[in-house]
Amino acid sequence: MGRYLCEQVRINVHGFAPQLYGAPASNDDGISGGHVYFPRNDDPAVERDYMRGFGIELWDIGCQANASYAKRMAGFGAGFKRAVRERYPARIELHPFGEVLPRASNRITVDPTRTDRYGVPIARIDYDIGDSERRMVDAMYDKVEEILRAMRAEVLPYKRGETDAFGSAIHEHGTCRMGEDPARSMLDPFNRMHEVPNVLVVDGSAFPTASEKNPTLTILALSWRATDRLAESMRLGEA
Repeated sequence: MGRYLCEQVRINVHGFAPQLYGAPASNDDGISGGHVYFPRNDDPAVERDYMRGFGIELWDIGCQANASYAKRMAGFGAGFKRAVRERYPARIELHPFGEVLPRASNRITVDPTRTDRYGVPIARIDYDIGDSERRMVDAMYDKVEEILRAMRAEVLPYKRGETDAFGSAIHEHGTCRMGEDPARSMLDPFNRMHEVPNVLVVDGSAFPTASEKNPTLTILALSWRATDRLAESMRLGEA
């Protein structure tokens, strides 16, 4: 328990779609103007130097609450203000999400010395990505740059190789894996603990691997499947 923590690796590139320059402003607070998803391409004809894969979310941010992108734009005075206003409806973001391989060294433990303000020991997280994921990050940048060139986008400055901080994808998996072998997993194939049969774990911690996708629907499906099995066991007097 606590091992094989997986969080997707993610990068974040911002720019502007010139086709939207000067468009009328709209109230887009709370939701982006549009959302496009590029699913993972596992074409065997494409040579890769990394394992697993990634998908890309493209957001048409629209006119949200601030224009913080202006801090990364050159200029001054009235012309600068016009340029910021012109780009306000045209901002886009690309967020590739990549699958991270499960590693026993990526884990959550109880810190032996540090406590919170109530004196309760805090969680300690040991986590890193490997060479395969770093090569995949390079491929993410290649694909994002290809998309932006094709749409003739104006791109805000970024640094190749940088990834968002761990936890930014908010798609954590693992640490209480499901599987048939009690020596290698905490849960059976129906999310019931091998050692404590009246305990079911039905969140993302049950995943043996991370995938590059949003895990919510899979969590719901596994929860439904686990509770169906529990109901049948109760009907048969097994639980």
